[in-house]
Amino acid sequence: MKIKYFPQLSLIVAFITLSTTAVSQNLKITGTVYDSSGSIALQKSVVSLVRLNDSSLVSFQRTGAAGTFEFEVPLDTFIVIIEHPQFDSKTLYV
Repeated sequence: MKIKYFPQLSLIVAFITLSTTAVSQNLKITGTVYDSSGSIALQKSVVSLVRLNDSSLVSFQRTGAAGTFEFEVPLDTFIVIIEHPQFDSKTLYV
């Protein structure tokens, strides 16, 4: 199934579900990236995880066919940057 992107949409909206787990003091960050209408999941978006205190890149990945991503990292404060070639980038603080 091919997803049709709408180039006239200028803002990418990410719905992120954050769950902190005390197990091994890890943080699990999961989410789904949608277009600004919230109806189309965006696959192949690049999601980067940057440590807030030193701006180092911790991890990055592309969203899957359902627009989802998941990181499991040590407990810290992060910046999540979501990018897609046809939309403006979105930055979130976690």
